[in-house]
Amino acid sequence: MVLFILATTLSFLFQVENPAFGLTVDDIEFWVGSGENRAVLVIEWDDGTHDKTTLAWGFRWDGSATGEDMIKAIVEADDRLFAIFEEWTNPEGSTVYGLGYDMDCDGFTYVEGTYDYQSYEGTPHLSNEDGYAEDIDDLHQEGWYENFWFYTLKESANDDWSASNTGITSRVLANGTWDGWRLVQYDGFDLISENSPPDMENLAAAAAPSPYAAALVDYEGPFGDGAYSYPEALLGKPATQFQDGAGVTSRVKIVEPAYVYGLDDEPLITTLNPGSHITVRFDHKVLDDSENPYGIDFIVFGNSFFSLGGESVNDDSDMNKALLSGGGWFEKVTVSVSQDGETWYTYDNGPYGDNLFPTQAYDWDEENSQWTDTEMDWTRPVNPALTLEDFEGKTAAEAIAMYKGSAGGTGFDLSESGYEWIQYIRVQGLEGEFAEGEIDAFADVAPGTIEDNDPGPNPGPNPGDEGGDDKGGGGGGCFISILF
Repeated sequence: MVLFILATTLSFLFQVENPAFGLTVDDIEFWVGSGENRAVLVIEWDDGTHDKTTLAWGFRWDGSATGEDMIKAIVEADDRLFAIFEEWTNPEGSTVYGLGYDMDCDGFTYVEGTYDYQSYEGTPHLSNEDGYAEDIDDLHQEGWYENFWFYTLKESANDDWSASNTGITSRVLANGTWDGWRLVQYDGFDLISENSPPDMENLAAAAAPSPYAAALVDYEGPFGDGAYSYPEALLGKPATQFQDGAGVTSRVKIVEPAYVYGLDDEPLITTLNPGSHITVRFDHKVLDDSENPYGIDFIVFGNSFFSLGGESVNDDSDMNKALLSGGGWFEKVTVSVSQDGETWYTYDNGPYGDNLFPTQAYDWDEENSQWTDTEMDWTRPVNPALTLEDFEGKTAAEAIAMYKGSAGGTGFDLSESGYEWIQYIRVQGLEGEFAEGEIDAFADVAPGTIEDNDPGPNPGPNPGDEGGDDKGGGGGGCFISILF
Protein backbone atom coordinates (compact mmCIF):
# COMPACT_ATOMS: atom_id res chain seq x y z
CA MET A 1 0.00 0.00 0.00
CA VAL A 2 1.24 3.46 -0.83
CA LEU A 3 0.56 5.95 1.94
CA PHE A 4 0.38 9.57 0.86
CA ILE A 5 1.02 11.95 3.69
CA LEU A 6 0.10 15.31 2.35
CA ALA A 7 0.20 18.64 4.02
CA THR A 8 -0.93 21.84 2.44
CA THR A 9 -0.80 25.34 3.79
CA LEU A 10 0.89 28.56 3.23
CA SER A 11 3.20 31.09 4.62
CA PHE A 12 4.08 33.17 1.58
CA LEU A 13 7.61 34.14 0.70
CA PHE A 14 10.12 31.52 1.68
CA GLN A 15 11.15 32.60 5.14
CA VAL A 16 13.79 30.76 7.14
CA GLU A 17 16.24 31.72 9.83
CA ASN A 18 19.80 32.73 9.03
CA PRO A 19 20.97 30.19 6.46
CA ALA A 20 24.44 29.61 7.83
CA PHE A 21 26.89 26.85 8.39
CA GLY A 22 26.92 25.82 12.02
CA LEU A 23 23.19 25.94 12.69
CA THR A 24 22.61 24.32 16.09
CA VAL A 25 19.65 22.60 17.65
CA ASP A 26 18.90 25.83 19.54
CA ASP A 27 18.48 27.68 16.23
CA ILE A 28 15.61 25.45 15.10
CA GLU A 29 12.20 27.14 14.94
CA PHE A 30 9.83 24.34 14.06
CA TRP A 31 9.52 21.79 16.87
CA VAL A 32 7.17 18.82 16.95
CA GLY A 33 6.28 16.68 19.95
CA SER A 34 7.14 17.06 23.62
CA GLY A 35 9.64 15.52 25.98
CA GLU A 36 13.19 15.78 27.30
CA ASN A 37 14.87 14.24 24.24
CA ARG A 38 15.60 16.24 21.09
CA ALA A 39 16.57 15.13 17.58
CA VAL A 40 16.93 16.97 14.28
CA LEU A 41 15.59 16.16 10.81
CA VAL A 42 17.44 17.65 7.80
CA ILE A 43 16.16 17.48 4.20
CA GLU A 44 17.94 18.77 1.11
CA TRP A 45 16.26 19.50 -2.23
CA ASP A 46 18.52 20.05 -5.25
CA ASP A 47 16.61 19.47 -8.49
CA GLY A 48 18.75 21.55 -10.83
CA THR A 49 15.89 23.97 -11.45
CA HIS A 50 15.45 25.71 -8.10
CA ASP A 51 18.10 26.97 -5.72
CA LYS A 52 19.38 24.24 -3.45
CA THR A 53 17.30 24.23 -0.28
CA THR A 54 18.29 22.48 2.95
CA LEU A 55 15.97 22.74 5.94
CA ALA A 56 15.99 21.52 9.54
CA TRP A 57 13.15 20.62 11.92
CA GLY A 58 13.23 19.52 15.55
CA PHE A 59 11.55 16.55 17.24
CA ARG A 60 10.97 16.07 20.99
CA TRP A 61 9.95 12.89 22.77
CA ASP A 62 10.17 10.81 25.94
CA GLY A 63 10.71 7.07 26.06
CA SER A 64 11.62 5.51 22.73
CA ALA A 65 11.21 6.82 19.18
CA THR A 66 12.38 5.93 15.68
CA GLY A 67 13.38 7.81 12.57
CA GLU A 68 9.97 6.90 11.17
CA ASP A 69 8.24 8.45 14.19
CA MET A 70 10.17 11.67 13.69
CA ILE A 71 9.74 12.24 9.97
CA LYS A 72 6.05 11.28 9.95
CA ALA A 73 5.30 13.51 12.95
CA ILE A 74 7.02 16.46 11.28
CA VAL A 75 5.21 15.89 7.97
CA GLU A 76 1.94 15.75 9.85
CA ALA A 77 2.68 18.98 11.74
CA ASP A 78 4.19 21.11 8.97
CA ASP A 79 1.56 21.91 6.37
CA ARG A 80 4.27 23.05 3.95
CA LEU A 81 6.05 19.68 3.95
CA PHE A 82 4.78 16.86 1.74
CA ALA A 83 5.87 13.22 1.75
CA ILE A 84 5.08 9.94 0.03
CA PHE A 85 6.05 6.80 1.93
CA GLU A 86 6.19 3.25 0.68
CA GLU A 87 4.61 1.01 3.31
CA TRP A 88 5.85 -2.58 3.59
CA THR A 89 4.28 -5.55 5.32
CA ASN A 90 7.15 -8.04 5.10
CA PRO A 91 9.27 -6.87 6.71
CA GLU A 92 6.99 -4.25 8.20
CA GLY A 93 8.20 -0.71 7.77
CA SER A 94 8.29 2.46 5.71
CA THR A 95 10.51 3.90 3.00
CA VAL A 96 10.69 7.47 1.73
CA TYR A 97 9.68 7.74 -1.93
CA GLY A 98 9.05 11.47 -2.40
CA LEU A 99 9.52 14.71 -0.47
CA GLY A 100 8.13 18.13 -1.36
CA TYR A 101 7.95 21.62 0.13
CA ASP A 102 5.61 24.55 -0.40
CA MET A 103 8.10 27.34 -1.09
CA ASP A 104 5.66 30.24 -1.52
CA CYS A 105 3.14 29.13 1.08
CA ASP A 106 0.13 29.03 -1.19
CA GLY A 107 -0.48 25.33 -0.64
CA PHE A 108 1.25 22.26 -2.02
CA THR A 109 -0.49 20.19 -4.70
CA TYR A 110 1.07 16.95 -5.87
CA VAL A 111 0.54 15.78 -9.45
CA GLU A 112 0.63 12.02 -9.31
CA GLY A 113 3.22 10.27 -11.41
CA THR A 114 2.80 7.15 -13.54
CA TYR A 115 2.95 3.69 -12.03
CA ASP A 116 5.15 0.75 -12.85
CA TYR A 117 3.14 -2.17 -11.59
CA GLN A 118 6.10 -4.33 -10.84
CA SER A 119 5.19 -6.01 -7.64
CA TYR A 120 6.98 -6.98 -4.51
CA GLU A 121 5.15 -9.87 -2.89
CA GLY A 122 2.03 -8.94 -4.79
CA THR A 123 2.05 -5.24 -3.89
CA PRO A 124 2.39 -2.64 -6.69
CA HIS A 125 4.90 0.10 -6.02
CA LEU A 126 5.74 3.45 -7.51
CA SER A 127 8.85 3.48 -9.63
CA ASN A 128 8.60 5.92 -12.53
CA GLU A 129 9.69 8.91 -10.41
CA ASP A 130 7.74 11.42 -12.49
CA GLY A 131 5.33 12.89 -9.95
CA TYR A 132 5.78 16.62 -9.45
CA ALA A 133 4.58 19.73 -7.65
CA GLU A 134 1.80 21.49 -9.55
CA ASP A 135 3.19 24.89 -8.54
CA ILE A 136 6.47 25.41 -10.38
CA ASP A 137 7.73 27.47 -7.46
CA ASP A 138 7.46 24.51 -5.09
CA LEU A 139 9.96 21.72 -4.51
CA HIS A 140 9.41 18.03 -5.05
CA GLN A 141 11.76 15.15 -5.76
CA GLU A 142 11.13 11.42 -5.74
CA GLY A 143 13.07 8.31 -6.47
CA TRP A 144 12.92 4.54 -6.47
CA TYR A 145 15.15 3.01 -9.14
CA GLU A 146 17.03 5.74 -11.03
CA ASN A 147 17.26 7.94 -7.93
CA PHE A 148 16.56 7.34 -4.27
CA TRP A 149 16.39 9.28 -1.03
CA PHE A 150 19.65 8.60 0.76
CA TYR A 151 19.35 8.23 4.55
CA THR A 152 22.31 9.46 6.58
CA LEU A 153 22.82 9.93 10.31
CA LYS A 154 24.76 11.86 12.93
CA GLU A 155 24.80 10.54 16.47
CA SER A 156 25.55 14.04 17.79
CA ALA A 157 25.82 17.54 16.38
CA ASN A 158 29.62 17.33 16.37
CA ASP A 159 29.87 13.93 14.65
CA ASP A 160 30.33 13.38 10.93
CA TRP A 161 27.46 12.09 8.84
CA SER A 162 27.44 8.37 8.10
CA ALA A 163 25.19 6.26 5.90
CA SER A 164 22.41 4.54 7.80
CA ASN A 165 22.56 0.76 7.81
CA THR A 166 18.85 0.51 8.70
CA GLY A 167 15.60 1.95 7.42
CA ILE A 168 13.62 4.59 9.25
CA THR A 169 11.45 2.01 11.01
CA SER A 170 14.45 0.37 12.66
CA ARG A 171 16.36 3.59 13.29
CA VAL A 172 16.32 4.21 17.07
CA LEU A 173 16.68 7.86 17.99
CA ALA A 174 18.76 9.10 20.89
CA ASN A 175 18.94 12.51 22.49
CA GLY A 176 21.00 14.78 20.23
CA THR A 177 20.92 12.66 17.06
CA TRP A 178 20.41 14.04 13.54
CA ASP A 179 18.74 12.34 10.57
CA GLY A 180 19.46 13.60 7.05
CA TRP A 181 17.89 13.04 3.61
CA ARG A 182 19.20 13.84 0.14
CA LEU A 183 18.15 12.52 -3.28
CA VAL A 184 21.04 10.77 -5.05
CA GLN A 185 21.40 8.85 -8.28
CA TYR A 186 21.28 5.11 -7.94
CA ASP A 187 24.47 3.49 -9.12
CA GLY A 188 24.32 -0.02 -7.85
CA PHE A 189 24.58 -1.27 -4.31
CA ASP A 190 28.10 0.09 -3.94
CA LEU A 191 26.57 3.51 -3.42
CA ILE A 192 25.02 2.34 -0.18
CA SER A 193 28.47 2.34 1.40
CA GLU A 194 29.18 5.89 0.24
CA ASN A 195 28.30 8.89 2.36
CA SER A 196 26.10 11.51 0.72
CA PRO A 197 24.91 13.88 3.46
CA PRO A 198 22.85 17.05 3.02
CA ASP A 199 24.66 20.31 2.34
CA MET A 200 25.20 21.74 5.83
CA GLU A 201 26.61 25.00 4.51
CA ASN A 202 23.20 25.65 2.98
CA LEU A 203 21.28 24.59 6.10
CA ALA A 204 18.47 26.81 7.42
CA ALA A 205 15.76 26.42 10.02
CA ALA A 206 12.34 25.59 8.59
CA ALA A 207 9.94 28.42 9.39
CA ALA A 208 7.56 27.81 12.27
CA PRO A 209 3.90 28.52 11.57
CA SER A 210 2.63 31.98 12.46
CA PRO A 211 -0.35 32.28 14.82
CA TYR A 212 -1.56 35.19 12.66
CA ALA A 213 -3.03 35.46 9.17
CA ALA A 214 -0.16 35.15 6.71
CA ALA A 215 -1.57 35.92 3.26
CA LEU A 216 -3.99 38.31 1.65
CA VAL A 217 -5.99 36.21 -0.80
CA ASP A 218 -8.52 38.62 -2.26
CA TYR A 219 -10.49 41.75 -1.45
CA GLU A 220 -13.11 44.15 -2.77
CA GLY A 221 -14.01 47.64 -1.51
CA PRO A 222 -15.31 50.10 -0.71
CA PHE A 223 -12.95 50.53 2.24
CA GLY A 224 -12.25 53.50 4.43
CA ASP A 225 -10.23 56.57 3.56
CA GLY A 226 -6.51 57.14 3.98
CA ALA A 227 -4.98 54.92 6.63
CA TYR A 228 -8.12 52.77 6.72
CA SER A 229 -7.99 51.66 3.09
CA TYR A 230 -5.23 49.02 3.11
CA PRO A 231 -6.44 45.37 3.17
CA GLU A 232 -2.89 44.12 3.84
CA ALA A 233 -3.11 45.75 7.27
CA LEU A 234 -5.03 42.63 8.38
CA LEU A 235 -1.94 40.43 8.11
CA GLY A 236 0.37 39.63 10.97
CA LYS A 237 0.21 40.52 14.62
CA PRO A 238 -2.42 42.94 15.95
CA ALA A 239 -1.43 46.53 16.63
CA THR A 240 0.19 47.24 19.99
CA GLN A 241 0.85 50.98 19.65
CA PHE A 242 -0.30 53.75 17.34
CA GLN A 243 0.17 57.42 16.62
CA ASP A 244 -2.64 59.86 16.00
CA GLY A 245 -2.75 62.59 13.40
CA ALA A 246 -0.69 64.87 15.65
CA GLY A 247 2.04 62.26 16.06
CA VAL A 248 1.16 61.43 19.67
CA THR A 249 1.85 57.75 20.40
CA SER A 250 -0.30 55.54 22.62
CA ARG A 251 -0.65 51.92 23.62
CA VAL A 252 -3.66 50.02 22.32
CA LYS A 253 -6.02 49.46 25.24
CA ILE A 254 -9.62 48.62 25.98
CA VAL A 255 -10.49 52.32 26.38
CA GLU A 256 -8.30 53.65 23.54
CA PRO A 257 -8.26 51.58 20.35
CA ALA A 258 -5.82 51.51 17.46
CA TYR A 259 -6.41 54.13 14.82
CA VAL A 260 -4.60 56.04 12.07
CA TYR A 261 -1.00 54.74 11.77
CA GLY A 262 1.56 52.66 13.63
CA LEU A 263 4.87 53.93 14.96
CA ASP A 264 6.51 53.42 11.55
CA ASP A 265 3.63 55.08 9.69
CA GLU A 266 2.24 51.68 8.69
CA PRO A 267 -1.54 51.21 8.35
CA LEU A 268 -3.02 49.26 11.25
CA ILE A 269 -6.70 48.66 10.56
CA THR A 270 -9.04 48.62 7.57
CA THR A 271 -12.63 49.84 7.44
CA LEU A 272 -15.07 47.44 5.78
CA ASN A 273 -18.03 49.37 4.40
CA PRO A 274 -21.22 47.72 3.12
CA GLY A 275 -20.47 45.44 0.17
CA SER A 276 -16.75 45.08 0.91
CA HIS A 277 -14.84 41.96 1.86
CA ILE A 278 -11.30 40.80 2.60
CA THR A 279 -10.08 37.18 2.56
CA VAL A 280 -6.95 36.06 4.38
CA ARG A 281 -5.25 32.74 4.82
CA PHE A 282 -3.21 31.14 7.59
CA ASP A 283 0.00 29.26 6.88
CA HIS A 284 -1.37 26.21 8.71
CA LYS A 285 -4.65 24.56 9.55
CA VAL A 286 -6.57 26.28 12.34
CA LEU A 287 -8.10 23.36 14.24
CA ASP A 288 -11.40 22.87 15.99
CA ASP A 289 -9.51 21.91 19.14
CA SER A 290 -11.32 20.74 22.25
CA GLU A 291 -8.23 21.70 24.25
CA ASN A 292 -8.65 25.39 23.40
CA PRO A 293 -9.92 27.66 26.20
CA TYR A 294 -13.72 28.00 26.22
CA GLY A 295 -13.85 26.03 22.95
CA ILE A 296 -12.72 29.13 21.03
CA ASP A 297 -10.56 28.34 17.97
CA PHE A 298 -9.68 31.71 16.42
CA ILE A 299 -9.89 35.39 17.32
CA VAL A 300 -10.75 38.43 15.20
CA PHE A 301 -9.35 41.77 16.37
CA GLY A 302 -10.99 45.11 15.57
CA ASN A 303 -10.84 48.57 17.14
CA SER A 304 -13.89 48.60 19.39
CA PHE A 305 -13.52 50.17 22.84
CA PHE A 306 -15.19 50.63 26.21
CA SER A 307 -16.39 54.15 26.98
CA LEU A 308 -15.29 56.22 29.96
CA GLY A 309 -18.39 58.39 29.75
CA GLY A 310 -16.72 61.13 27.74
CA GLU A 311 -13.56 61.26 29.81
CA SER A 312 -10.39 61.69 27.75
CA VAL A 313 -7.72 59.02 27.98
CA ASN A 314 -4.04 58.57 27.12
CA ASP A 315 -1.08 56.51 28.33
CA ASP A 316 -0.81 58.65 31.47
CA SER A 317 -4.38 57.87 32.51
CA ASP A 318 -4.71 55.79 35.66
CA MET A 319 -6.57 52.59 34.74
CA ASN A 320 -7.28 52.06 38.46
CA LYS A 321 -9.45 55.17 38.47
CA ALA A 322 -10.85 55.11 34.93
CA LEU A 323 -14.49 54.01 35.31
CA LEU A 324 -16.24 52.25 32.43
CA SER A 325 -19.61 53.83 31.73
CA GLY A 326 -21.93 54.34 28.82
CA GLY A 327 -21.11 51.05 27.09
CA GLY A 328 -18.66 51.72 24.30
CA TRP A 329 -18.26 51.65 20.55
CA PHE A 330 -19.00 48.27 18.99
CA GLU A 331 -19.64 47.52 15.33
CA LYS A 332 -20.49 44.42 13.30
CA VAL A 333 -18.37 42.76 10.63
CA THR A 334 -19.54 39.39 9.33
CA VAL A 335 -17.04 36.54 9.53
CA SER A 336 -16.90 33.44 7.29
CA VAL A 337 -14.51 30.46 7.29
CA SER A 338 -13.36 27.94 4.70
CA GLN A 339 -10.99 25.05 4.21
CA ASP A 340 -10.28 25.68 0.54
CA GLY A 341 -11.26 29.29 -0.11
CA GLU A 342 -14.24 28.19 -2.22
CA THR A 343 -16.82 26.63 0.10
CA TRP A 344 -17.71 28.86 3.05
CA TYR A 345 -19.54 28.81 6.35
CA THR A 346 -20.77 32.21 7.52
CA TYR A 347 -21.54 33.20 11.10
CA ASP A 348 -24.69 34.99 9.97
CA ASN A 349 -26.02 35.48 13.48
CA GLY A 350 -22.73 36.37 15.08
CA PRO A 351 -20.42 36.58 16.75
CA TYR A 352 -19.15 39.55 14.77
CA GLY A 353 -15.79 41.12 14.18
CA ASP A 354 -15.08 44.54 15.78
CA ASN A 355 -17.38 43.74 18.68
CA LEU A 356 -16.65 42.36 22.14
CA PHE A 357 -13.89 42.29 23.31
CA PRO A 358 -11.76 45.45 22.79
CA THR A 359 -8.06 44.87 22.21
CA GLN A 360 -5.77 45.12 25.25
CA ALA A 361 -2.14 45.05 24.13
CA TYR A 362 -0.18 45.36 27.40
CA ASP A 363 -0.56 44.25 30.99
CA TRP A 364 -1.46 46.91 33.56
CA ASP A 365 0.39 46.91 36.89
CA GLU A 366 -2.52 47.62 39.20
CA GLU A 367 -0.39 47.74 42.35
CA ASN A 368 1.91 50.46 41.00
CA SER A 369 -0.66 52.11 38.73
CA GLN A 370 1.45 51.91 35.61
CA TRP A 371 1.79 50.13 32.29
CA THR A 372 4.22 47.27 31.86
CA ASP A 373 6.00 46.19 28.70
CA THR A 374 4.51 42.69 28.99
CA GLU A 375 2.15 42.00 26.13
CA MET A 376 -1.10 40.22 26.79
CA ASP A 377 -1.57 36.86 25.05
CA TRP A 378 -2.82 37.28 21.48
CA THR A 379 -3.69 33.57 21.24
CA ARG A 380 -5.80 33.45 24.42
CA PRO A 381 -9.51 34.29 24.15
CA VAL A 382 -11.67 36.17 26.62
CA ASN A 383 -14.42 34.14 28.26
CA PRO A 384 -17.26 34.38 25.68
CA ALA A 385 -19.84 34.13 28.48
CA LEU A 386 -18.99 37.69 29.54
CA THR A 387 -21.35 40.40 28.30
CA LEU A 388 -21.11 44.16 27.98
CA GLU A 389 -23.15 44.49 31.17
CA ASP A 390 -20.50 42.52 33.09
CA PHE A 391 -18.03 45.35 32.46
CA GLU A 392 -20.37 48.23 33.27
CA GLY A 393 -19.24 50.15 36.35
CA LYS A 394 -15.87 48.41 36.49
CA THR A 395 -12.61 50.29 36.43
CA ALA A 396 -10.47 49.76 33.37
CA ALA A 397 -8.00 47.89 35.60
CA GLU A 398 -10.75 45.54 36.79
CA ALA A 399 -11.87 44.98 33.20
CA ILE A 400 -8.31 44.13 32.15
CA ALA A 401 -8.15 41.62 35.00
CA MET A 402 -11.37 40.03 33.71
CA TYR A 403 -9.52 39.28 30.46
CA LYS A 404 -7.26 36.88 32.44
CA GLY A 405 -4.23 37.56 30.28
CA SER A 406 -6.02 37.69 26.94
CA ALA A 407 -5.36 40.52 24.49
CA GLY A 408 -9.07 40.56 23.68
CA GLY A 409 -10.78 40.22 20.32
CA THR A 410 -13.92 38.36 19.30
CA GLY A 411 -13.63 34.58 19.68
CA PHE A 412 -15.11 32.03 17.27
CA ASP A 413 -15.82 28.33 17.77
CA LEU A 414 -15.32 26.21 14.65
CA SER A 415 -17.65 23.48 15.89
CA GLU A 416 -20.59 25.58 14.68
CA SER A 417 -19.21 25.51 11.13
CA GLY A 418 -18.89 21.73 11.04
CA TYR A 419 -15.27 22.05 9.92
CA GLU A 420 -12.57 20.17 11.76
CA TRP A 421 -10.13 22.81 10.54
CA ILE A 422 -10.00 25.91 8.37
CA GLN A 423 -7.30 27.98 6.67
CA TYR A 424 -9.28 30.88 5.21
CA ILE A 425 -11.19 33.66 6.96
CA ARG A 426 -13.32 36.25 5.17
CA VAL A 427 -14.65 39.43 6.75
CA GLN A 428 -17.48 41.39 5.11
CA GLY A 429 -19.01 44.81 5.66
CA LEU A 430 -22.73 44.87 6.44
CA GLU A 431 -25.60 47.24 5.87
CA GLY A 432 -27.21 49.08 8.75
CA GLU A 433 -26.31 51.13 11.79
CA PHE A 434 -23.02 50.13 13.41
CA ALA A 435 -22.67 47.45 10.75
CA GLU A 436 -19.54 48.56 8.92
CA GLY A 437 -16.47 48.28 11.11
CA GLU A 438 -12.72 48.01 11.33
CA ILE A 439 -10.61 44.85 11.36
CA ASP A 440 -7.01 44.69 12.58
CA ALA A 441 -5.85 41.06 12.63
CA PHE A 442 -6.63 37.37 13.26
CA ALA A 443 -5.08 34.82 15.61
CA ASP A 444 -5.15 31.05 16.00
CA VAL A 445 -5.98 30.15 19.61
CA ALA A 446 -3.37 28.17 21.55
CA PRO A 447 -4.53 25.12 23.53
CA GLY A 448 -4.62 25.39 27.30
CA THR A 449 -6.87 26.00 30.27
CA ILE A 450 -7.72 29.23 32.06
CA GLU A 451 -8.56 28.90 35.74
CA ASP A 452 -10.86 31.24 37.64
CA ASN A 453 -7.88 32.43 39.66
CA ASP A 454 -5.61 32.78 36.65
CA PRO A 455 -2.98 35.43 37.47
CA GLY A 456 -3.00 37.07 34.06
CA PRO A 457 -0.65 37.17 31.08
CA ASN A 458 1.40 34.14 30.20
CA PRO A 459 4.91 34.61 31.62
CA GLY A 460 6.49 33.16 28.48
CA PRO A 461 7.30 34.97 25.23
CA ASN A 462 4.42 36.18 23.14
CA PRO A 463 3.96 34.46 19.78
CA GLY A 464 5.45 36.47 16.97
CA ASP A 465 7.51 38.79 19.19
CA GLU A 466 10.89 37.88 17.78
CA GLY A 467 11.57 39.55 14.51
CA GLY A 468 8.27 41.39 14.61
CA ASP A 469 7.36 45.02 15.12
CA ASP A 470 4.33 46.82 16.43
CA LYS A 471 2.18 45.64 13.56
CA GLY A 472 3.36 42.11 13.41
CA GLY A 473 5.31 39.53 11.64
CA GLY A 474 7.83 37.42 13.45
CA GLY A 475 7.37 33.91 14.60
CA GLY A 476 7.60 32.23 11.22
CA GLY A 477 5.35 32.08 8.23
CA CYS A 478 5.59 34.32 5.24
CA PHE A 479 3.85 37.45 4.21
CA ILE A 480 2.80 38.03 0.62
CA SER A 481 -0.35 39.16 -1.07
CA ILE A 482 -2.20 37.18 -3.71
CA LEU A 483 -4.50 39.64 -5.39
CA PHE A 484 -7.17 39.00 -7.99
